[in-house]
Amino acid sequence: RQEGFDPKNILIIGSHKRAERIIHELGEHKEYGLRIRGILDPDSSRIDNVVDGMSVTGDMSDFKEEIMTKEIDEVFFAIDLNTITNIHEIFNYLNIIGVSYHIMINESVHTYSDQNLDLKPITTSYYGMPMLSFHSIAASHFKLYIKNGIEKTFALILLFFSFPVLLLFSIVIKYTTNGPVLFKQERVGLHGRKFYQYKLRSMIVNAEAIKDQYSHLNEQSGPVFKIKDDPRLTKVGKFMRKYSIDELPQLFNILLGSMTLIGPRPPMPSEVREYKDTHHRRLSMKPGITGLWQVSGRNKIQNFDEWVKLDLEYIDNWSFMLDIKIVFKTVSTVLSGTG
Repeated sequence: RQEGFDPKNILIIGSHKRAERIIHELGEHKEYGLRIRGILDPDSSRIDNVVDGMSVTGDMSDFKEEIMTKEIDEVFFAIDLNTITNIHEIFNYLNIIGVSYHIMINESVHTYSDQNLDLKPITTSYYGMPMLSFHSIAASHFKLYIKNGIEKTFALILLFFSFPVLLLFSIVIKYTTNGPVLFKQERVGLHGRKFYQYKLRSMIVNAEAIKDQYSHLNEQSGPVFKIKDDPRLTKVGKFMRKYSIDELPQLFNILLGSMTLIGPRPPMPSEVREYKDTHHRRLSMKPGITGLWQVSGRNKIQNFDEWVKLDLEYIDNWSFMLDIKIVFKTVSTVLSGTG
């Protein structure tokens, strides 16, 4: 964290004394791993004012855009809540999309929380600052770090034992089709972070360019494109898809930290642009190679809202035991060629 690896992006609301304290505290402690991406203030006259060396970047009319474009993980409210006219709407929005938020404690915060909020806050000293914290997911950050550590180790072991299969199909792709062995595609991860997902190429080279020609065959509702018997698949690609062999290079995504072994599948940016607010909460956990959707008959689930429902069920009920169950179901699903 001290070196700036894998930081949490934060947005600060307010630009007075409480905001100064947060900015100063985070500036003094780089090891917290919190990176300030913006400062907003309800008072538009304070835009461009400097607060402890940082400029106010906008007012509350910019709130949703800041959250989406700056990949915000957590929001810090360092201001009297009464000064924000639509504060309840803002809290509700953060709850829906799955972004955690913290409120520096004062009497008005306690009063507002008791009267208006359904989420149960956790009173805590957040890096030495008194806060009411509302977390978007039930899993603790500590347990998620353990999950990531275990899965990176497991991914390394899987990569070692599956390397002969990876090498064999790389050679087959190279000598039976035209084009590169690997296929990389931009995807959206945790809270909107962009990354490249890697797969063994299972389709013809110009598959993305001619995608619109097959839009009428799309079997999914909502912002997803999926065809069970995709005509763009190569012969070897059909076999790889059936047994998920094309997914093996994603083990490198796990080692790079952009994905985990188990979690919601990462969407494409074009899909996310069509998301409703309620869909964004599936981005509140790091995406995975496998998950509840994949082991619940993915080819039979054609309603995107049902897909999202499974992802949110995983996020809201996450536990190590649930991950273990999904791993065993994944092995069964892959060997049977049904997912």
